[in-house]
Amino acid sequence: MPRLQWQSKVLLGTLRIRWALSVFALLSLSRVNASAQSLPSCSWRLETDGSGITNVAYPDTDATYWTMPVDTTQWKRVILQGQYAQSRFFSFTTYVAQGSAVDAILDINIDPDAGSSNPFRRGSSEQHNYTVNVGGPNGQTNHVNFGNTTLAWIIYRIYVANRGLNRMAGVPLPAVTLVDANGGRHSIAPCGTPRDQQNHSADRRPSC
Repeated sequence: MPRLQWQSKVLLGTLRIRWALSVFALLSLSRVNASAQSLPSCSWRLETDGSGITNVAYPDTDATYWTMPVDTTQWKRVILQGQYAQSRFFSFTTYVAQGSAVDAILDINIDPDAGSSNPFRRGSSEQHNYTVNVGGPNGQTNHVNFGNTTLAWIIYRIYVANRGLNRMAGVPLPAVTLVDANGGRHSIAPCGTPRDQQNHSADRRPSC
């Protein structure tokens, strides 16, 4: 039952942030269209946690959202490599330009990398690494669809970090690799955010 309650809370959170995402899209869309071939220049462009100027659309203040725009005309797939957040819940969700949700993968459904384990399932190992594939052909491990859009949004969200941890829940932001139509790969670093990200020095970054 608690798990169902948190999944329902995630769906409600999706509705709450749809309006905020639409506003963010309108504010940035002209700039995105003008520089589509270079977008994104860094990952996780926007951080929202319900405090200060990010307190829009009545977000759950126990949740933190990191948002990244993707020009799908240039980048056909996005590879996300990270460590399972030490939190009650986390997920990845994709949206079209106007803010409608397309697809999502929840923490318990994310299969671990070889030699790692998913701590949201029974059984555990010392390593807790995963790889999520956004876009590209179906059938990939941990696949999430972009939907029919030239500008997609990927949102990484964490709900309630474990006691004593900050909103990043004890792990770096997922490393991001963009893949073009020819299979070429381009790794991008996280954008600057209001949060202290000194622990990014331990981030596992994929090679180009």
